[in-house]
Amino acid sequence: MRPVVSVEAETTDVLWPLFTAHRDWWRFLFFTHYQSNDKGYQFDLMPIFWCGASPDPYWGLFPIWGSHPHFLLMYDIDFALWPVWMRYSMPRPQEKRMMTTNSVLWPFVHWRDDGSWGVWPLYTCNQQRASYHQTVLWPIVTWASYEADRDTAGAGSSWMLWPLFGGISRER
Repeated sequence: MRPVVSVEAETTDVLWPLFTAHRDWWRFLFFTHYQSNDKGYQFDLMPIFWCGASPDPYWGLFPIWGSHPHFLLMYDIDFALWPVWMRYSMPRPQEKRMMTTNSVLWPFVHWRDDGSWGVWPLYTCNQQRASYHQTVLWPIVTWASYEADRDTAGAGSSWMLWPLFGGISRER
C-alpha cells in the first residue's frame, strides 16, 4: 500500500518520507533520528539537540554548546556559543592525517594545525596540499605558490589584482 505503508525485509516505511524504521534505526522527517548497535547509540533532533555514545558519550544543544564525532563533513566538532568558538577536524587523505581547525567568530578568525590562519577578509594564508595561498582584502588581492604535484599543472605561481589584472606561471 505504498506510499501509506511499505514493509520490505527489515525496513518499514509509513507515509514515506515521513517515517522509516530499520532493524537498528528509525528516522522521522529526516530531522529526528535514532540508531543503536553494539558500539553505542545516537539520537538526533537536528539541528537543535543530539546525544549519543560511540563509544565515548557526546551531546549538544545548538548554539549553546556541543560536541559530535561526525557532523556533515567534519570530525570531532566542538563548539561553544556558536559562532563565538568552534574546533573541528577533517581528514587529509593525501597526508594520512587529520587536520584541526580552530575558529573564533567564525568565519572571520581561524587557525589550523598546518600553519594556515586568517583574519578574513583582511588577510589569510592557507596551505592546500602542495600549494600555499594568500589573500589581502579578499578577493581583491590574491597570490599563490605551487610545488610540483602529479595532480596539478606543476610548480609555479599565480596572482590576481581583482578585477584588473592577474597572472599564472606554471610548469605546464
